[in-house]
Amino acid sequence: MSNRMGLYPMWLRAFALLVLAALFTTAGVVAASASASSPTNSVHSGGAPLPGSPRVPLDTPTGTPSPCSPVWSVVASPNVGTSDNFLEGVAAVSASDAWAVGYYFDEGGVPQALLEHWDGTAWALATLPNLTARSSILSGVTTVSAGDVWAVGGYDNGGTGQTLIEHWDGTAWSVVTSPDAGASDSSLSAVTAISSNDIWAVGGYYSVENSANQTLTEHWNGSIWQVVPSGSPGTYLNQLNAVAAASANDVWAVGYYVNGSGGAYQTLVEHWNGTSWLVVSSPNVGAIDNFLSGVAAIAANNVWAVGSYFADGGLTLSLIQHWDGTAWSVATSPDLGTGINSTLLGIKALSATDILAVGYYGLDGRTLQTLMEHWDGTAWSVVPSPNANANENILTAVAAVSANDMLAVGYYSIEGGIRQTLVGHYASPCAATPTPTATPILVGHLNWQGRPAQPSSLQQLPVTITLKTGAFEVNYPVRTTDASGFFTVPVSSLANGAYTWRVKGPKYLANAGPVNLNGSAVTTVEMGLLRVGDANNDNVVNVNDFTIMKSTFGKSVGQLGYDDRADFTGDQLVAVSDFTLLKGSFGLSGAPPLRSGAP
Repeated sequence: MSNRMGLYPMWLRAFALLVLAALFTTAGVVAASASASSPTNSVHSGGAPLPGSPRVPLDTPTGTPSPCSPVWSVVASPNVGTSDNFLEGVAAVSASDAWAVGYYFDEGGVPQALLEHWDGTAWALATLPNLTARSSILSGVTTVSAGDVWAVGGYDNGGTGQTLIEHWDGTAWSVVTSPDAGASDSSLSAVTAISSNDIWAVGGYYSVENSANQTLTEHWNGSIWQVVPSGSPGTYLNQLNAVAAASANDVWAVGYYVNGSGGAYQTLVEHWNGTSWLVVSSPNVGAIDNFLSGVAAIAANNVWAVGSYFADGGLTLSLIQHWDGTAWSVATSPDLGTGINSTLLGIKALSATDILAVGYYGLDGRTLQTLMEHWDGTAWSVVPSPNANANENILTAVAAVSANDMLAVGYYSIEGGIRQTLVGHYASPCAATPTPTATPILVGHLNWQGRPAQPSSLQQLPVTITLKTGAFEVNYPVRTTDASGFFTVPVSSLANGAYTWRVKGPKYLANAGPVNLNGSAVTTVEMGLLRVGDANNDNVVNVNDFTIMKSTFGKSVGQLGYDDRADFTGDQLVAVSDFTLLKGSFGLSGAPPLRSGAP
């Protein structure tokens, strides 16, 4: 990430600043009701364990659980393209309705928004609204109901970062107009909903007037989003990473601030009292950097915040803080052992005695593993957490339907260091198998040459797909790609094993490649760029295609002699741009058919 920072505007660089200390810090968005006793004002040292906080093997469950006790397991989640994919936020409506947001890097190394949906059985990519932007990310998501979901982040419209807010109405996602605090870079990190007409989003923006990043808070009143003034105590940097509400007049936001370009990062806590946002004093550990990344508001006298701090000796250690109705104090964190780094990024409260924080831990110079810490009303302790492999595994956010049904999201790295989405599901292995609402699917992604950059309505084109293994093949009915070039086909009836896929669209040369079906709920395949110019659809670009173009050149739709087969750009006019595309593909042929007689 750090080697890409110079390529992006301030909104994305600001988003990446916290990465340098705590990787991809994200907001935990929670709200519940109850109360709890205040913890002691102490922290772990990273060395000898504190009283009442013995060392616990991080992946070894304590006690003897029932064979049907809920456990964490990794569930398959889709990825886009062949580069990095990250999940930054998650929210659940029910056991069969949850949303996760994040971003991925496209082939040009530019971040693009990522949105996925859980139906209780499998995760699938969701169709994002058409957004004319070079880059975009989604950082937070919250739910009011099945037909009222909000996601926030930021996008780059050509050098200036802008806030991004999207809404799900039960049928489709749409971009909702959102304000920007200044003329320069703005982005949103987190969002929480109190009701359908009372929603808060937080983040930051760059103030030219102050020559510093300032906090940003925005409110939805049921009709419009509006900027609400918030505190920015730092003279150099101010950022809000998370927001949570105990009630309409009791909302908390946390993050960090910095005084001076060389100053230490300090915890930042702000409170909405129904009238205004006020900065509330919050503690820091040591004299180096402190960050807050997640917050859970349970009651007026019971709020928790999590993050990390830099300790002596170069360690990064998890940080937990508590509000008892009067003051914030540092709570005792479980000791993980000498030399172990740890960071908490998200938090979810089910009740005053059932709170879960997520993040990661690792030894210096060694791989990272997911970290989960649980509050039982008396103390925080480490509990087992899911990992995809032995490489880098990080959890950024957690959501819960109940104490026995939770989802945690983040990312892990595969061979070569490429990051992939990571989703953990906490459920009973003995629970009855839910009735599937979707069959296992193959998700294909491709780019149509000659069309505007994805997402665009002109990327929605028909495609035929064939899967073949040995002498067996299946030819699917025509699919239509979405605005981002995705389409799906069911594969539940196919046996596991190696297949060859082949895709072709009218006017386009076919592509083909391998895919392995292994029983996963979602199998994602990048199918590349389909080259255009095949006017007569015979999978070869030659003089026959040129003849079609010649006869209709210069004509537009509605004119006598206009032939849509030569309109490669989709602008309903056969012009120089179409001829240039044909010329570039002249003499080429597509992937051969998997069956005889196919185009």
